[in-house]
Amino acid sequence: MGCSDLPAEAIGSGAASSSGSDSSTAASPPTTEPSDSALDDTTTSDSGAASTTPGPATDSSSSTGPNEDSSSGDTGPRPTEACNDGIVTSGELCHVLGPAIAVSPAPDSVATGDLDQDGATDVVLGSEDVPELQVLWGVGNGNLVAPQLLHTAEATVHDLVVEDFSNDGWPDLVFTDSAGSRLVSYANDGTGGLFFAGNYPTDLAPIHITVGNIDGDGIPDVIASANVAATVLHGNGLAGFIVEQALVLTNGNNWLSLQDLDLDLQRDLIAVNQSGNDVSTFANIGGMFDVATDHSTSAGPIEITAGDVDQDGFLDIALLHTNPPTVGLLRGDGSGGFMSEETTSVGPSPVDIELTDLDGDGILDLAVLHGSGDQLALYRGQGNGMFAMGPGFALEAPSSMHVTELNGDGVPDLLILRNADSVVQVLLSDP
Repeated sequence: MGCSDLPAEAIGSGAASSSGSDSSTAASPPTTEPSDSALDDTTTSDSGAASTTPGPATDSSSSTGPNEDSSSGDTGPRPTEACNDGIVTSGELCHVLGPAIAVSPAPDSVATGDLDQDGATDVVLGSEDVPELQVLWGVGNGNLVAPQLLHTAEATVHDLVVEDFSNDGWPDLVFTDSAGSRLVSYANDGTGGLFFAGNYPTDLAPIHITVGNIDGDGIPDVIASANVAATVLHGNGLAGFIVEQALVLTNGNNWLSLQDLDLDLQRDLIAVNQSGNDVSTFANIGGMFDVATDHSTSAGPIEITAGDVDQDGFLDIALLHTNPPTVGLLRGDGSGGFMSEETTSVGPSPVDIELTDLDGDGILDLAVLHGSGDQLALYRGQGNGMFAMGPGFALEAPSSMHVTELNGDGVPDLLILRNADSVVQVLLSDP
């Protein structure tokens, strides 16, 4: 299955939110989520010592969209793609949806990385209900090897990240355990196996996690968020962490993102306020975060993704709203502030959103996942903050998605979780 060009409707500078603008500032290069690793301050616990090693192989191999054009004008659709010619061409949105891969337990979260350093991306799945991880080994062509279980003692997994927290060139793993109010670390044994490396207490019950080098020492740090609080943990380079700061969150903060909003080469924190009509940003001042600045939005956002969508050198934020179902765009001003939110309607029951360059043209494209609408819709970035409707793919009850690269062609792929039926699927680039 290649791609099909849908009508040239656009998402972008549609309706500006009546909630008004705010005076803060923003900027950053076009990336969806940065990543980078603190000491063992209070670690004790269940030893989940277990090792994962590559195992037997398993093969893994429409559109609802915006319906309003911006008054600022769309640059129009690009020429129809020549898919299935085997050539990755700038401007082509050519993808194929792979078969369903059965996993157990049902996946709630996902992280990817080359755990065994064989040049292929591996997939790690977490579950909120069962204390174990699943590792699916990549083979470099888009296929995944049969899931291998890693028991995590009593710790259940709410959100997880794969990153080199040991500073040894091998990806490690950390996850939030909400029931245990802790961050749990697993280190890589240098073969792709993972072993328990420590527990680190957090404020309240952490759910979401974001990773980046906060203090400029080159070691990835972690922020774990609960509904009204977040814990900042600095990495020590040994897959351990030191609690450095507690942040107060308001209005049911949920998803987090670390980005350089003010062009000072330091990662600032963005937190969506799911129960309120705003987004909070925390300026990074020498590795510590300042008090929050709130930025008004049209509705309570449920998801966030970031990147320079209008190519002005400043980081922008795309938000997903469900009531009503819209995508909102906050254009950054390069100093930590944003323009008034621009919103555009999307199809019913959106559950996830991602910004990434899906066609190799250096311009960020947009993916919107719909739950009850059973659909993944792609939109081609126009380079001015607008997106033209692209191909859509039918799915059964998708719950979330993750940007990765599984088939080795250098073009991002999308890994889709289907929690209700314990399945994952991959949308692979297919030039």
